Amino acid sequence: MRHRVHWIDVLKGIGIFLVIMGHTIKDTYVYNWIYSFHMPLFFFLSGFLIEQKPKIDSYKIFLLQKCKSLLLPFIVFRILLVIYWIVIESKYRELDLGPIWFLIVLFFNEIIIAPILLKYRKIWQSILCTSFCCIAFLTLKNIDFSFLYNYSFSWLLKTIPGWSLRILNAGIWFSGGFLLHKLIKYMPKNQIFIYLSLFICLGLSLLLSNLNPYVSMYCSTVGDFKLYLLLAISGICALFLISKYFIKQCHWIEWIGNYTIVILAIHEPIKRIILKLCELSTHISISTLQNNFWIALFICFLILIGCIPVIWLFKWIKTHSGNTGNFILTFIK
Repeated sequence: MRHRVHWIDVLKGIGIFLVIMGHTIKDTYVYNWIYSFHMPLFFFLSGFLIEQKPKIDSYKIFLLQKCKSLLLPFIVFRILLVIYWIVIESKYRELDLGPIWFLIVLFFNEIIIAPILLKYRKIWQSILCTSFCCIAFLTLKNIDFSFLYNYSFSWLLKTIPGWSLRILNAGIWFSGGFLLHKLIKYMPKNQIFIYLSLFICLGLSLLLSNLNPYVSMYCSTVGDFKLYLLLAISGICALFLISKYFIKQCHWIEWIGNYTIVILAIHEPIKRIILKLCELSTHISISTLQNNFWIALFICFLILIGCIPVIWLFKWIKTHSGNTGNFILTFIK
């Protein structure tokens, strides 16, 4: 169990660094490759991890736990990011939701899909749940919701289809991760199978990602749906194999993996600050910096380093704020 936790934290650490890269590097090939699987990866991992949990005895307690672990950090970071925007960025850019949309979508997957998966655990039932999410997503995506704009509170009604699509899209990967945990015990464990699987998965992911460009889970843009599934599965499985059988354990990557929620929430404003400082110091435009792979990769590491003091600050606040701080910052380890 201890060994398994190590590689999972390694996987989360690699995944969150890919999120930073995807939001920073504008090289078309790298961008398309990362976006082909980086957000499905986190939903897939969440589903993978819940398979070993027992059946939910009290849905009320389960719901409260998920509110504390997912909704509470969303509220905390939303407030902090809005304050930051008002003070620093309101004159330069519009307020947006940022990457913390992930927490809302994961919350709905945890409270709707997870209880079903945990109750009906047979492989065929997991396949049925994954298939339902696929069919529901494709059906909903092809419906014209413009008629909603004629009703009162149309601004609210217009958000429902978008969030429903995100939740269903994420549900494909959430239930798929649950399914993989059930199937993995039937897979060969010899080195030939592992190396061959990695070669195939990584090869498909790297070679074919440009065939289905501009994928975005937040925008529900999937391009060719069959390619979307193939590329996401390939990228996810490649990272699973690399983390579990090759890297296995790395203290600093695991440390990053332990703070994925914090890094997810704060890396965007840190990115904008670092890019602006680089532009002012080098007299090279931000777009040029982002389109140069090696420079942009270096900036990604600077962004990650910039997240560390903020994480330390949250840890210090949690340590020195008693029970209230422990409750509010429950996501800080």
